[in-house]
Amino acid sequence: MIPKKAISVISAAGQPFHDAAADDALFDALKANAKVPVQEFDLAINDKEFAQACAYKLIELIGCRS
Repeated sequence: MIPKKAISVISAAGQPFHDAAADDALFDALKANAKVPVQEFDLAINDKEFAQACAYKLIELIGCRS
């Protein structure tokens, strides 16, 4: 699961470690070499919606559904 807007608070646009080209290279490498499906989200890592998506995916993968 890739949060395309920022992989950390300090890598978001306008922050000291923002580097869109480096992020794109990382994401391309992950997608090209991952042995599992990769989902991309137009969100930052600390966005509530990204956290919920990750939690739901974890629940799906471990088989704990209510």
